Amino acid sequence: FSAQPSLILSEHTAPVKSITFDPAGLIMVSGSADTTVRLWLTSRAQSFFVYRGHSGGVNTVAVSPSGRILASAGGDREIRLFDMKESAASKVLRGHTREITSLAFGLGGRVLVSGSWDNTVRLWSLDETWRCPQPVLEHRDWVRALAVSPDGHTLAAACKDSLIALWNLDTCALIRTFPAHKGGVDALAFSPNGALLVSGGRDHAIKFWDAELLSKSGEPSPVHRLDHHQKTVLALAFSPNGALLVSGSGDNTVQLWGVYAD
Repeated sequence: FSAQPSLILSEHTAPVKSITFDPAGLIMVSGSADTTVRLWLTSRAQSFFVYRGHSGGVNTVAVSPSGRILASAGGDREIRLFDMKESAASKVLRGHTREITSLAFGLGGRVLVSGSWDNTVRLWSLDETWRCPQPVLEHRDWVRALAVSPDGHTLAAACKDSLIALWNLDTCALIRTFPAHKGGVDALAFSPNGALLVSGGRDHAIKFWDAELLSKSGEPSPVHRLDHHQKTVLALAFSPNGALLVSGSGDNTVQLWGVYAD
């Protein structure tokens, strides 16, 4: 990993809360407390589209595996689906009773997963062939971040209580929990090859976890750590080829990190 960010983007006017890429890696999407969703050309590091559909800050953005649907959510308790091909809003999903903190697509895009301050994870069917026996997963504290493994079957959920919970999306069953950051976990991302789960928290740190070891018993330890942000790490995303890790923070910066194989 590079010791310093290779680029810093500063067009948002409030903390950057969420970052993701389209499957092709051509477009980066960022959501901010300034109520906007920005689309960036990764080849030029240039913002080319701003979506202003939310009435509150945008906490989370996610792009479907097909690259067609952009989902965003935040303080207005609504999930907005945006058709990236048509550049138009397509649907609004309602159900959470408090601020929505996180979104992720699972099972090949058949399900959209959302987490909220109402202590629940909700699973929204986007395909009539999929049904979950437990569409609302209860947590004991606020759900701050979600990430789905590249194969679409494992959900990682981060809570205010500093724990990360792993769920099996096929059965909607809890696999395990483990402590990750002092003060709470606010960001999660799986590497494209599924080997790493990366977390960011209120300790300003970015931690890297061996995903295979997380399925085993015992308290895990991070295999790597980055300390460069000056405030809480609020967003994490890998480029589709895994060569780039992007982090967003309460320090209003987006930082880009080179990822190198040993």
